[in-house]
Amino acid sequence: MPAWSFACLAALLATASLLVGGPEPAGWKLVVLPLCFALPGALIAAGRPDVAVGWLLLAVAVLLGGSAFAGAWTGTPSRVGVEWAAWWTDRFSAFAVPLLLLAVLLLPDGRLPGRGWAPVAAAAVGAQGALVAVYCLAATTAGAPDSELPATVADLPNPVGVLPASVEELAVSMEPVVLGLPLLVPLVAFVVRVRRGAGEERTRLVELLLAAGVFVLLALLGHAFWPSGADLLDVVGAAVLGIGVTTAVLRGRLPGLEVVLHHSVVHAVLTVVVAVGYVAAVGALSTLDVDLPPLGQGLVTAVVALAVLPVRGRLQRALQEVLYGDRADPYAAVRRLDDRLESATSLDEALRGIATSVATALRAPHVAAVVDGERAVHGSLSAHTTELLRTTDCGDGRHLAVTVGWPRGRRLTAEDDALLDGLVRQGGRTVTALLLAAALIESRHALVAAREQERARLRRDLHDELGPTLAGLVMQLAGLRELLEESPEVAAERVPLLEDAARTALEDVRRVSRSLRPPALDELGLTGALLDHASRLGVPTTAEGPPLPVLPPAVEVAAYRIGAEALTNAARHAGARSAVVRLGLAGGSLDLSVRDDGRGWSGDRVGVGVVAMRERAAELGGRLVISGGPGAGTTVQALLPLGGGRG
Repeated sequence: MPAWSFACLAALLATASLLVGGPEPAGWKLVVLPLCFALPGALIAAGRPDVAVGWLLLAVAVLLGGSAFAGAWTGTPSRVGVEWAAWWTDRFSAFAVPLLLLAVLLLPDGRLPGRGWAPVAAAAVGAQGALVAVYCLAATTAGAPDSELPATVADLPNPVGVLPASVEELAVSMEPVVLGLPLLVPLVAFVVRVRRGAGEERTRLVELLLAAGVFVLLALLGHAFWPSGADLLDVVGAAVLGIGVTTAVLRGRLPGLEVVLHHSVVHAVLTVVVAVGYVAAVGALSTLDVDLPPLGQGLVTAVVALAVLPVRGRLQRALQEVLYGDRADPYAAVRRLDDRLESATSLDEALRGIATSVATALRAPHVAAVVDGERAVHGSLSAHTTELLRTTDCGDGRHLAVTVGWPRGRRLTAEDDALLDGLVRQGGRTVTALLLAAALIESRHALVAAREQERARLRRDLHDELGPTLAGLVMQLAGLRELLEESPEVAAERVPLLEDAARTALEDVRRVSRSLRPPALDELGLTGALLDHASRLGVPTTAEGPPLPVLPPAVEVAAYRIGAEALTNAARHAGARSAVVRLGLAGGSLDLSVRDDGRGWSGDRVGVGVVAMRERAAELGGRLVISGGPGAGTTVQALLPLGGGRG
C-alpha cells in the first residue's frame, strides 16, 4: 500500500541516521519527530485516501526523515554527496513548513472552509513555498545562513544554485513576514469552521483544539520549567497532536485514539497546573527566605497536586461530554429532550427534536426518527457509518423508529445503549401523546361532521317526506267537516285515504326512529338484539357473560352497531358456521367480543365496515381490536368506556 510505503521510507531514513551519524550523529528528537508525522499520515491516507491531509503529512515525514539522515551524513565531510546532504537538511527540508500549513487548512475533512478560501490558501502556501524555493536555488552555500552544520560542510557551494546570491538577502529580510503572517490564516479558518460547524463537525474541531492545546502546553512547560526535557515534551506534544489530527479525520474509526487523546489532554493540563502551582509556591517561600530541603520540596509538590485534584474531575467530565456526549449524565440528555419536546406542537417538530437530541447526546453523525409515515433527519449518513435501530410502541399498532448512524469502529458501550433506549422511550411518550391528540381532534371533527350529516338527513326526511304528508292530512281533515254535512257519502270515501296517509306518516316516523336507535334494543335488550340480528343472517350464535346493568344509551347503540357489523362480516365474508357473542364489564368499560369460526382475519384489507366499527369505538374514547389468523376464525373485541355515553 503506497501510504505505508511512504511511512516506512520516512522511518528508515530516520533510523538510518543513527547508523551513519559519525562523530556528530543526529539527535534522538530528529529521529523520532518524523515518526510523529509518518504514523498519522499513513493511517489517514490508508483510511481516507481521498483526503489530502494524510498524504501531506507523509510528505512532511519523508522530508524530516531525509533531513535527519542528511544531517547525520554531513557528520563526515569527506563523504560523497555531502554538499547535497547539507542542502537537503538545511534548505530543501524547509518545504515541510508550507506543506504543514496546507494540511492544517484542509483539516478536518480535506476541504477548505469555503469557496472564497482558495485564493487565500494559494497565496499563503505559495508565498512560503516560493521563499523556500529561493533558499534552495540561491547561488550561495549548501547550508542555510543560520546553519548549525560544521563550517567545513555549511560553506560548501549550493549544488543547485541557479539564482543570484543577492536573492538570499532579500529572502532573509522577507522571512518574518512570509513565514509569520500565513500562520494566522489557519487560526482564522478554524474560527470560521467552528462558527459554521455543528454536531459531528464541531466535535472534530474541538478534538483538534484539544490536541493543539496539549502541544502548546507541553512546549511551554518544557521551555519554561524544564529546559533539559524540552525535547522530550516537544516530541510528546507532537505525538498528541498527531493523534488529534488522526482522530479528527478518521472520526469514529479508531476509537482507541479518542481515549488516548482524552487522557493526554487531562494529564497535560494537570501537569501544567501542578508545575505552575509548584513554581508559585516555591517562589512565595523564597520571598520569605525559606530554604526548602529536598523533602520540603517534595511536600510542596504533593500539596499542590492534592489541591488540583478537584480540577481533574471537572476537566474529565468536560472532555467526556465533548468527546462522548451525555453517556456520563443521561439525565441531562433527557432534560434537554424534554425541553425540546415541551414546545413541540406537531409530530414533525417532535421528530426533529428527538433526532437532534439523540445526535447531540451520543455525538452521532446521523439520526433519523420515523413514525406513521412522518420522518425527520439530523445529519447525513456516510459510507463509514453503520445503522443502529431502536423502536418503541406508540399505541394503535404504530411505532417510533429511531435509526442512528454509528461510526464504524466506535464501540457501543452499555452506557451508550442505555442512554439511547431512554431517549427513544421518552420521545415515544411525547409522540404517543401527539398522536392521541391528533386522533382526538380528527375524531371530534368526524363526530361533528357525522352529527351535522345526521341532522341534515333528519331535516330532509322530516321536511321532504313527513312534512308534506302531515300538511295534506291537515288540509283534508279541515275540509272533511263540510263534506260530512253536505255529502256524507263522499266523506266516507275519503276516510280510508286519510287513514292510508296517516299510516304512511306513522311508518316514516318509525323509520326515522329506527335510524336513531334500533327498536330491538328497547324490546329485546342488547344481548337479545344481537342474537336476533344473527338469526336473520342465518348464523347460529350463542351469548355468554353475566347479566348487564342499564347501559348508557350511546354505549348501548355503539355496542349494537359494532356487534351487528361483526356478525354481518362473519356471515357474508368469513363463511362462518357459528359465532359467540360475549358481553361483560371490565374496569368501567363494556367489554364486547364477537368470535366466529370462519376463514380468519388477515388484516391486509380494511373495508368500510371495519373503519366504521373503529370510529364508533373511538367516538366514546374506547378501542377496537381485531385478531385471528387464516383458518383460526376472527375475534372482534371492543372496549367502550361507560362514561363515554353519559351526559
